[in-house]
Amino acid sequence: MSLDSISIPKITHGEQVLVKVGATGLCHSDLHLINGDWEEIIPINLPKTPGHEVAGWVEGIGDSVPLNLLEKGVLVVVFGGLGCGTCIYCKGGDEQMCKYAKWPGLSSFDGGYSEFILVPSYRFLIKVDKTKNNNTNPENLAPLTDACLTPYRAIKKTKHLLVPGKSIAVFGLGGLGYCGPICKYSWR
Repeated sequence: MSLDSISIPKITHGEQVLVKVGATGLCHSDLHLINGDWEEIIPINLPKTPGHEVAGWVEGIGDSVPLNLLEKGVLVVVFGGLGCGTCIYCKGGDEQMCKYAKWPGLSSFDGGYSEFILVPSYRFLIKVDKTKNNNTNPENLAPLTDACLTPYRAIKKTKHLLVPGKSIAVFGLGGLGYCGPICKYSWR
């Protein structure tokens, strides 16, 4: 790892959105990348800026982004697994399993351990509705884009088993296990 001064990315095609990073989570995947653990199994062109759990504010918008969808300064989260959008996995809501998925900081574009991230398409941004919670901030949102999606998906798939009178146990209270109870509001 090194600290470098780099230029702010420029929007080069219409669907791209430039996001000013407010916070980026530290996922164990980032540690594997940094430590070179995946050197022989995942071809990564270096140098690479890691960080795929990203939240921040829209700074620039490409000219193909639908009108009034996003505006400068709006708080957004960047979806971690950017699928192709057309395969059976993407159409089924399992973009993370897409054969052509791209992850910020792990594949073709740099991640959020920088001041700005250039997101390939507005389709990979989720606009945060601040009217529902005025305390929403990038530090709380960034881990939701990956660390909390993993237990959320597991809970969603087994939700029909989680009925009154049943118990659930969380083994290995690491980052993902910690996020499981956070998802409880989405179980209903």
